[in-house]
Amino acid sequence: MNLYLQNGFVIFKELEISNRNLLGMNDLSVKVAPFNNRIGIDHLMWTITEAAQRRRARNNKKGG
Repeated sequence: MNLYLQNGFVIFKELEISNRNLLGMNDLSVKVAPFNNRIGIDHLMWTITEAAQRRRARNNKKGG
């Protein structure tokens, strides 16, 4: 991940997201176009918070 901040936005110079499953196979690979991808810092922070809350709720369902 290569990014910078400008006017309240996180702008990605380079961003690649990938995942390997338990068998070691790459089952997700996303690469975004340079400099054309940005997200507001407030939106990014809200998204992270929301994802964490969903994860906690899912963990509480499994445990209870």
